[in-house]
Amino acid sequence: MQPSDEIQLPGRIGLVADTHRRSGSALGLPPALLQGLDGCDVILHAGDFNSWAVHETLAAVAPVYGVYGNNDEPDVIARLPAMRYFTAGDLTLGLIHGHQAGRNARDATVAAMAGRVDCAIYGHSHLPDWSHEGSLTLVNPGSPTQRRRAQHRCFAIMSLDEQARMDIDFVELS
Repeated sequence: MQPSDEIQLPGRIGLVADTHRRSGSALGLPPALLQGLDGCDVILHAGDFNSWAVHETLAAVAPVYGVYGNNDEPDVIARLPAMRYFTAGDLTLGLIHGHQAGRNARDATVAAMAGRVDCAIYGHSHLPDWSHEGSLTLVNPGSPTQRRRAQHRCFAIMSLDEQARMDIDFVELS
């Protein structure tokens, strides 16, 4: 496993994926996303920013840690890893996009993260998920910009208490 970044406890962590905003696009991030992330200690982005401008916009709200996805522009891929790891007390977190190995996003995440972390945060499918595979907790925040097969566009807030107990709240956008 690669070195880990530390997340302070207690913590309020914004979880975002699949923002899909290309360089030069007139489309910005939804204001409700930026408002909903206000007050977060950190933002974890599970890939498909598309452009570095998305990272910069989010970084104006809170520090951003991300991974690249399969639709990211070359400058995003050059700046970010494919996977990233975090510790929060005794809890270990992994961040991945989920497009690896030609599998569906959830299966690719399980294959990459099971036995390595307690909780894996992933994207790619645009489908919100908070589930378990054995001892691995899986969280996909969905997409705040493209709902695709999901019922709503959304993102998530992960709350960690002093003992790193986790709660996930999905925030639906209209």
